[in-house]
Amino acid sequence: MADETHDATFREEQDHLSAIYAQLCDLRDTLTEEIETSHRGAADDLREMSEEIRPDFGGTDETMETLAAIETLNSVIDTYNQYHDFTVEKLQRVLLLLRSTLAPRA
Repeated sequence: MADETHDATFREEQDHLSAIYAQLCDLRDTLTEEIETSHRGAADDLREMSEEIRPDFGGTDETMETLAAIETLNSVIDTYNQYHDFTVEKLQRVLLLLRSTLAPRA
């Protein structure tokens, strides 16, 4: 009877760990795809925004507008970089968890 209880508990724990492992694998795949997709989208957005900036230092007003446009672009780049760094860090934690865990038994 004790062996049956032990076996049932073991199976229950193994099923739970297998489910967690599968969730980590799904999260890894999602984050990897998200990084690739956001990288392409950011590159396209930044290229488009850069093309819209027309440097004009002919006068004070034009210089201020040019500098404001450049500052806006820099702010967007910073935001993309922060999001990218956050997502990569999250992916690294997931990969660490997957490496520290044995793959579930079939």
